[in-house]
Amino acid sequence: MVYPLHLSSSILCIISFLWTDNFIPSSEDYIDLDYEPVENIHSSFLYRARTINKDGRDIWHQKMVYSFNEVQLGLRMDKSIDTHQFNNQKFFLTGNFNGYDFKVGSLRFQSGNGLLLGSDYATIKSPSNPASLGKVHWKTGTYLGAASYYNPVGVMVEKENYYKIGIVDKVLLATAKLEHHQILFIPNAIISANKFPSYSLAMKNNQDSWGVTAESAIQKDKLAQYFQFYSRNSRLKFVTQFRYLPPKWQPFSGSPANGLGKSQNEKGVLFAVYFKNESISFYGWKDFAKEIQNDNEPEKKGQELFMGMAVKNHHFKFDLNYRKRLLTEVVQSQLTEIQKQYLTLTIGNGWKAKGKLILIKPQENWGYILQLQSKKIVMGNFNSTLGTVYFNTDDWSSRVYLVLPGMAGEFGLKPFYGEGISIFTLLKCKLDSTHHISARYTLLPYLNGLWEMNSVFALQLDIVF
Repeated sequence: MVYPLHLSSSILCIISFLWTDNFIPSSEDYIDLDYEPVENIHSSFLYRARTINKDGRDIWHQKMVYSFNEVQLGLRMDKSIDTHQFNNQKFFLTGNFNGYDFKVGSLRFQSGNGLLLGSDYATIKSPSNPASLGKVHWKTGTYLGAASYYNPVGVMVEKENYYKIGIVDKVLLATAKLEHHQILFIPNAIISANKFPSYSLAMKNNQDSWGVTAESAIQKDKLAQYFQFYSRNSRLKFVTQFRYLPPKWQPFSGSPANGLGKSQNEKGVLFAVYFKNESISFYGWKDFAKEIQNDNEPEKKGQELFMGMAVKNHHFKFDLNYRKRLLTEVVQSQLTEIQKQYLTLTIGNGWKAKGKLILIKPQENWGYILQLQSKKIVMGNFNSTLGTVYFNTDDWSSRVYLVLPGMAGEFGLKPFYGEGISIFTLLKCKLDSTHHISARYTLLPYLNGLWEMNSVFALQLDIVF
């Protein structure tokens, strides 16, 4: 097969003209650039070139994955902020020989409930699948993701569905998967010359209508514990979770499947439920947590209530939910209870209308956001999505997040604060069987009383075969 490489070269030349050297990141840029989904690439070859231009400042991103026979090679490079060099350089090489899988380079791990080997994003609570909080993992993968997350470099040898062992960042890491009478056991060990060894044991027992997962971990003189009991009914799902994370607990990678967002110095209990009857569903959870050690300071604690209702059929979607978080924080050397309340309404029939309200007490800060987004518009090899957002919040503390359409390899989680209007569009085009080009453009014409044409433009080429 002959691939039209002249077309690839032409598009890459066009993209290269957008390269500049004056990109200075802000906190919002890091959120935009670093929150990326994990991509499972099964094609023989992928090359991706992406440039993002925000108010005249550019960042360049390239990724390549090449597979042949039992070997796969991956490489990622992002342009440095203020030089011609590249940063966030990641690579991997994998292969299978005589039934053993070998992985070299940038790696990521998930094992058990994540007390020692967790995910970058912890575990997101899912209203429709509360049992996901208790899911037991046993994954070792390669990683070409964002720069802000810690992903170690090393060598791993795996025997499929049996054991994994390797040297990662000068640490010996070993894990196995054992099954006995329908009960799954996953032991993990992390041994370092400079630190005390860490050990954990995770288990899973699934019956017809219920299941249990748990993990216990030891790190020096500290003991961490997760325990989940959940239903396996398709109409009525629930989970009860207990967690105990001692002070100064340090996972080797990622974060545990935590409740209120902490990965250490917390004990808590969570109950979540989901009920569905034909096209109507009800969902919610209640989470309690408090500090284990407070060092002679008043005890910090928190709780979260979340409840909602959804109606979904082939032509219409309606979702209304309410969330309330109570957290005690130290404000001007005094322990103060901070209350955050959120009300979200989403209506869709291809088009999507969404409204979100936030109120923070005792500061009485508040904000809201309104979003209107079109359904996917298809014209031959082109498809596009259009939308607009109006937001009005008191300050950064009352910011509101929205998920906006993104290109392949992006997760468009954006913060909005102040007062403004945003208009966005996403365009995708399939040039031929191997070349795909995407572009997104966001215009911020009004922000905090000023009419200025602030904009973000991103262009991406994917070559896949």
